[in-house]
Amino acid sequence: MLFALHRGGAPLNLPRLGSSEFGLWFTHKGSNLFDGTPEVDLVHQTMERLDDALLPQLESGHGDAQRRHALLIELQSALDTLKYLVNTLFERHVELESGRDTLTRLLNRRFLTPILAREIHLAQKRHTAFSVLLLDLDHFKHINDVHGHDAGDSVLQQIATILLNSVRSSDFVFRYGGEEFLVLLVDAPSEQAQAQAEKLRQRIAATPFALVNGVHLSLTASIGVAPYSGHPDYQYLINQADEALYRAKHGGRNRVCLATGAA
Repeated sequence: MLFALHRGGAPLNLPRLGSSEFGLWFTHKGSNLFDGTPEVDLVHQTMERLDDALLPQLESGHGDAQRRHALLIELQSALDTLKYLVNTLFERHVELESGRDTLTRLLNRRFLTPILAREIHLAQKRHTAFSVLLLDLDHFKHINDVHGHDAGDSVLQQIATILLNSVRSSDFVFRYGGEEFLVLLVDAPSEQAQAQAEKLRQRIAATPFALVNGVHLSLTASIGVAPYSGHPDYQYLINQADEALYRAKHGGRNRVCLATGAA
């Protein structure tokens, strides 16, 4: 798409590749999932070259036709390199699949520590914000007791689908344990995280959860929100989200609470 747009000839002012949906996904998710592979650094270098050198020159519209043609050749080469590197990384999907929860296909806690540690590193380095949501399904034990564990498993799978369809591709969704889920929202300060948590709460409350016997259940969720506050220990952030979730559960359930002291 980038190549086709610039080949049109008119000067363009497009968003940086690094801040696009792909760029955010790769910086926050792809870099974690494929950490330690040489292709990760090469992808970052290629994106920086595109954003800082090639695209600004093309967008400026300066230079003769010969210079523009040379820049377009460089752009095509850089994009081909980027596609090759990303394809290579996706061929390493076996390791990623082994880190997914078998029931919900969400990431499991195996990836939580390195992902949170990297997000803290990025936030400190780039002075960006991110937030953690800890979500617990209200009265979930009642579903297992009345309808059976197969029904409970079906509800968990449907919740996982709702969460994945409600966040950006650059965000992370984990099955934290039992009926608890953890959502990591990248580049999301407190207000944005609270708004996203409230949307999730409303969407879950409005969804009829279908069981195999044709029964539909109504369900609610309590959510604790913890924006990153600068503390270097990822466990501190999880504890903040857990404290906020505790207040949401004991304050009546089906609500969103912000961690104490968060802006």
